[in-house]
Amino acid sequence: MSLLVSLARECVRRRVSPVRLVARDPLTGAWNRLAWDVWGKRIRGVGYVAFDLDGFKELNDERGHAAGDRVLRQVGEILLRHTPRTFRLGGDEFLSLGPASAPALRRIGREVIEEIEAADLGVTTSVGIGPNPEGADAALYAAKRLGKNRISHAIDRAW
Repeated sequence: MSLLVSLARECVRRRVSPVRLVARDPLTGAWNRLAWDVWGKRIRGVGYVAFDLDGFKELNDERGHAAGDRVLRQVGEILLRHTPRTFRLGGDEFLSLGPASAPALRRIGREVIEEIEAADLGVTTSVGIGPNPEGADAALYAAKRLGKNRISHAIDRAW
């Protein structure tokens, strides 16, 4: 049986569109890396919020992959409530698109940090915000260097 026939049957079985099956991460519900590469990178007039889970590797190693999957599923739900245009870029790294406003992005980041803490998932999150994906990513790593579970923002004239 061909891959396309198998995918079509799976869409019918799950009652989902082919786009959802191919472009969404099945674990978290976020858009996947393919969706980012072909669609997300082209969206303009937005700001970017990068998220990385602190302590996820240790949790996954100590409690097992099923526990890690539960955490990723819950984090995906939290992120999608705040920013429906959220992409899982790999592992425990996510990138969300939001308003092109540093204060609005900081608010989203703070709310996500607080909600993940309140859920007591065994992880925290570091957040980077920026006017472009590269700026948000650089800010994310600055947040991790500064002690994790915090927000850092890109230094850019646009802000």
